This record gives sequence, structure tokens and C-alpha cells, in this order.
Amino acid sequence: MPVRLLGRENTMTKTAVVIVSFVAIAAARSAMLAAPGQSTARPGEILPARVWIENRNRNEAIPISIEGLTDFAKPLRVEVVGTPVVSLVPTTVVQARFVRQPWEHRTMTVAAGQDLTVALMQAGNDGWEAVSSQLSPSGAIVLLKRPR
Repeated sequence: MPVRLLGRENTMTKTAVVIVSFVAIAAARSAMLAAPGQSTARPGEILPARVWIENRNRNEAIPISIEGLTDFAKPLRVEVVGTPVVSLVPTTVVQARFVRQPWEHRTMTVAAGQDLTVALMQAGNDGWEAVSSQLSPSGAIVLLKRPR
């Protein structure tokens, strides 16, 4: 009858369980260290934007633009610092009016063999901006505008 050594097998099993547990704990710790401070359930999940900009001097000014605000968004408090100092009482009503920008227009014909880029650069140096164009067998007709 063969004799079984239960003590040795039991010790080897315990050692294997301890090693597997240690490896599992080490893998879980490294996964936590890979994304420190992550407060989302899944990587890449979008959170609400929270931004604080503090300019300590004039050279640190950062231009910003806020887009996509809802109708229920609170108005932003804006403090303008610099010269000249303008102060208004919070109940002051400032009236503004829309002034229509007058434009002058012209067309420019560019012959089929002529370089369109050179022609547009020359017109741009005079303050003209290309609005639209139409190709024809003889070349291109470009509509230009500039402020009056």
C-alpha cells in the first residue's frame, strides 16, 4: 500500500495559493496606479468642465471663449483689470445699437492661362476679399467685397 505524504502536498498548495494571491494583488495595484485620481467608472467618460484661470500678472493672460451654454446657465461675473479704469453701478443700463456694415463689391475676371492666386493676392493687398467664384470657358469670374 503506497503511503501519501499529506503534509508536503498541503504546504505546496498553500504556497501556490499565496503566490497567486500576491500576483493578483500586485496586478490590481498596478492598474490603480495607471490612472491615479480617475473618478469615472470607465476611461474616457466625459465629466463636466470645471476651469479656474488665475492670471498673476499681465504676461499670463489667457484668451478664453465659452460655447454651448444652455438657457439656464448663470451669468458670468467678469472683472476687467487694467488702464483706464471704468466702474459702473450694477444697476446701470448700457445701451448699444447694431450698425450695419456697408460693403462695396466688384467682379474680377481671371483669364484661363493666368494664375488665380497671384490675381487674388493683388486684390487682397488692396483690401478685397473673395466671396464667390464662377468658372467659365474663358477663365474664372470672382466676386469681391471690402468694407466701405
